[in-house]
Amino acid sequence: MSVLDQTTHSSNDPATGDGSESPERLNVLISAFSCWPGKGSEAGVGWNWSTIASRHHNVWVLVWPENRLAIETELDRMDGPKPNFIYWRVPGWPESLLPIDEYMRIYYVLWQLTILPRAWWLHKRIGFDAVHHLTFNTIELPGFLWILGAPFYWGPVGGAQEPPSSLRHHFGGAWFGEVVRIIRKRIVPWNPLVRMSLRRAKKVLAANEDTARLLEKCGVKDPPRELETGIDTSTIEVVDESSDPERLTVLWAGKFFARKGPFLAISAIAEAKRRGIPVRMLIAGDGPQESAMKQHINALGLDEDVELLGRLNHQEMTEFYRRGDVLFFSSLHDTSGNVMLEAMAHGLPVLALDQHGAAEIVDEYSGIKVPVADEQSVLTGFADGMQTFYENPDQRKSMGYSARKRVEAKYSWSRKNELIRDLYVSESTVKA
Repeated sequence: MSVLDQTTHSSNDPATGDGSESPERLNVLISAFSCWPGKGSEAGVGWNWSTIASRHHNVWVLVWPENRLAIETELDRMDGPKPNFIYWRVPGWPESLLPIDEYMRIYYVLWQLTILPRAWWLHKRIGFDAVHHLTFNTIELPGFLWILGAPFYWGPVGGAQEPPSSLRHHFGGAWFGEVVRIIRKRIVPWNPLVRMSLRRAKKVLAANEDTARLLEKCGVKDPPRELETGIDTSTIEVVDESSDPERLTVLWAGKFFARKGPFLAISAIAEAKRRGIPVRMLIAGDGPQESAMKQHINALGLDEDVELLGRLNHQEMTEFYRRGDVLFFSSLHDTSGNVMLEAMAHGLPVLALDQHGAAEIVDEYSGIKVPVADEQSVLTGFADGMQTFYENPDQRKSMGYSARKRVEAKYSWSRKNELIRDLYVSESTVKA
């Protein structure tokens, strides 16, 4: 298999002679390493942003071919203008090292570098009016599309958030890596790659407040704020009734990584149980911490109260949300948190730490946020929140209703349509 393969151009491709029919349509190149129809998080960002942009502009998308079959199947179902996808693998990368989770950073940098000659060739052939580094966005790695010389757009970019040092023991041996990560973020204003890209940037979007502040330290004045992810609420039904009115059902979903805070969430359930709160937690996901989590559950005597369901598919996740009363988001650092949007769209309120993406996604009407403090204070705050949700079902239901309204108003992909349409015709230029 060659490292490059390209889908048949859609009808709006100027290289076939049809792209000039609408003078308002720009030629846009998007880097979306992760792209997958119907998914959330990074993969959903790549797909949804690119397809929305193709309604208004002629779009080419650079992607990793892992999800090619899903992409082309969905393209066949689509009517109207479609993005053109260019699939790229790193030449010479051993197939035995795929999937590449443990090598992701190295592979991704190589992917960005090795695809640059192809992007340059496309630019010479087509003439892009805008190039956009979209997914796998972290503030220390803006990609290399700005080298092409076309107006450069970056974001929504996140990654500036730092985990609370008061909860560092939850990282175990991984804390050293977090310290290295924190140092990398703090020296971003002196990172030459970041500084060069910002000098070429037409616009940079910040996904959260932490990243906006760091961009300002880099010389970007008032970076526009926009959450990188979104959700399609049109097909999601609201959860109307509790699946178990006799006890509170708390949901937790995500990869079993230390930074997601699964041990903190399990300990919070133990704290609530010590108070006599009838609560159970259902956990969806998998990951390297699974064995340690099972041991933690057993050590706290929670075998009957915490259930690990494994990794769930899309339909199973829908049923998962219907079984819950509250989403527990215990992440110790996250740019946003797509699982919050999904739960809120299903009409569930959120219990979370008051930091990073959660601090902005959840307001006082759609959930309970616990201040970051020492471990016992955080556990007490989480238990207080669970007690409030259990003792006040009407308030819980009202918060769930507000949560749904909030994602519809602020975080739905349909709301982002106008932003994406107008982004590339913006007159603003980054000053850095």
